[in-house]
Amino acid sequence: MLRYGPYAAADARTAEENLQLYCDASAATLSSLHDALRASVAGIVERLHVEFARLPRAKRLLEALTIEESRRVKEQQTQHLLALANVQLTQESHRDIAHRAGRMHAIAGLDREDLIDAYALLADALQREIDTALHGAALDALMRRLTRDLAFQMEAYRFLQDARHDVIASIARVTAEVRCYTDLIEGVVGILGAHAEIAGCAVGRPDARGLFQFEAVSDRRIGQYLRDADALIDVGAASDDADRQSERPIILSWRRGEIDRVINMATDVRMTPFSPFALAAGLRSAATVPVRRATREPRAILIVYGVLPGGFAGADQADFLSLVQTMLELVVCRIEQLDGSTAATPYPVRQRLSGLIRSDGLRMHYQPLVDLRTGRIGGVEALARLQDGDATLAPGQFLANLSHEDLLGLFTGGLDQALRQRNEWLRDGLDLGISVNLPPAAFTDRRYVETTRAALQKYGCVPNKLTLEVLESEELPRGIRILDEIAKFKSLGVELAQDDLGVGYSSLNRLRELPFDLFKIDRSIVRLDGQDSLDALRFIYQLTRLGHSLGMSVTVEGVEEEDLIEALVILDADRAQGYAIARPMPAEAVAGWIRDRKLPQSTAPGGRLGKLARLVIWEESVQLNTVVSREARALLHADGCEADRSMKRALSASCRDCAYPMYCIDDEAILLASPCGTKAGSELVELALGAGMKSEAYLAARRELIAKM
Repeated sequence: MLRYGPYAAADARTAEENLQLYCDASAATLSSLHDALRASVAGIVERLHVEFARLPRAKRLLEALTIEESRRVKEQQTQHLLALANVQLTQESHRDIAHRAGRMHAIAGLDREDLIDAYALLADALQREIDTALHGAALDALMRRLTRDLAFQMEAYRFLQDARHDVIASIARVTAEVRCYTDLIEGVVGILGAHAEIAGCAVGRPDARGLFQFEAVSDRRIGQYLRDADALIDVGAASDDADRQSERPIILSWRRGEIDRVINMATDVRMTPFSPFALAAGLRSAATVPVRRATREPRAILIVYGVLPGGFAGADQADFLSLVQTMLELVVCRIEQLDGSTAATPYPVRQRLSGLIRSDGLRMHYQPLVDLRTGRIGGVEALARLQDGDATLAPGQFLANLSHEDLLGLFTGGLDQALRQRNEWLRDGLDLGISVNLPPAAFTDRRYVETTRAALQKYGCVPNKLTLEVLESEELPRGIRILDEIAKFKSLGVELAQDDLGVGYSSLNRLRELPFDLFKIDRSIVRLDGQDSLDALRFIYQLTRLGHSLGMSVTVEGVEEEDLIEALVILDADRAQGYAIARPMPAEAVAGWIRDRKLPQSTAPGGRLGKLARLVIWEESVQLNTVVSREARALLHADGCEADRSMKRALSASCRDCAYPMYCIDDEAILLASPCGTKAGSELVELALGAGMKSEAYLAARRELIAKM
């Protein structure tokens, strides 16, 4: 930056003064001081420590050092002071050693104000220990170098603070983008673990037993330390107040909802059993940061380990941790509001799940989908399972613990298995469509599109034989042009389905705005329970009509009663899926199951749910026809053009012999279709048209009718 006038002159003077600190004349002046300083430097450093320990904030740090650590600190200060008086010191070498010292001071949590006070104390100690009559000029030159040394160390403070700002910015990006707890904690520990003043970090929370489980660690070294240090901690165990100080900091943070610090792993009595493991791993201090709900009740604990003693107690460090804490609390609150809370899963378990996905532990099972018009099996949904030894893990046991990369691995491996298996079925004469779940994160990660394209090409799959099901139970990513992202998948020729309609986010908006080919009605809507069965069937009917009006096909999942299949046929759904048809099965069982399956016989509806389905359609027809007849009567009594008069004559003729003047469209067909016989049907129609379908008389008659089914 160019500067002019008095500023430029001042800069020039400063530059000239800096050069004079390292010129030959300055070196000659300092040469007489170096031997005297070497003789008295031990006393100067000792005096500095005594005076510095009187400052409250410095005292806490100095008292936490071991005898050996205190000796090393004094030795480093001795060498630093002698280096400043060295006649061969250059500006570049001075900057380097000052930056190293300043960085260590900042990491140890020594605030800028305390550093300034320390230099004042050092200057006073020099004045007391050095004969100013003999070395006045040299001492003056050393004082100027001390001033420059302080400026260089302040630069190191600023550089470290800038690095903290970069960390905050990176965490902010993660918190804005993450969709699940696993991605959040793994992203945050990865960012924090790479920061200069942090030796490592971890996130954890208690499980259902109250035992603390670390769920994410920044690297294997931290994971090993936590295992060595016996990371199972009972946060619910009782403790007397007198013993509270002997408890581990993580327990105190959880109970109090406050940040707790270990200034020095080597001297904090609470860490005595664990300090050998910590020091061997290079962990010199720690801070435990509770991630709280709005009620201040902790939801998780972030533990940050320092590369030096200090416990992140400096003012800038405290602000840094407080900001990280606030950001985590906000995003955890958002995630739990959207997805609910998840159970604590230890980090080794998460790692094992991740390993199973990327190995032969991933096994796809297949659940058939029946075409309700033909009764035949037209496709299967590929559902992931993880084979962990003798145990087979269902999605509910592992999905919530997967990171973004794990989900991509699951999709890639699952799609590959599914399309390879489809080709094997084709060789056996089975041409089955394949459905695979697509996480909403796919719309922000182009690797999913490329993976799909590559898999279609690899197996020569006809694109429209592959359906990608987008979970309705997960929020679509924000801040993207979602139509553009969906278009990338549509350009491949695959079909897109909205899965789990009715349980998630902005269902109707998604159907209206996004180009899905089909949707699946969630099992929660299909759940049948007594009188509520009628409402469930009504939901299915209306959603099916809506889907068809939008040009989509409709699949009903979670079908667990054979009686419901009959009802779905009546309600005009397209396909059904559920235990009443078949449970998910290994690939090798599918062909045999289809061969042995008997097609349903075409019989008149006779089951209870079939009758209820007919009642749903009958009531909808009555309501629709009532509206039409009301509009028709209004038209018959209105004046209008010749076209209107022609329509009036036609309507008048159609209504001339109607048994129910208010019900002018094919009442006989409705009566014959009613689920209760002609006499009961007539009574129900009379009540519907007379008292209204919302009247207590009609509702009571309907309840009585349903009870007899």
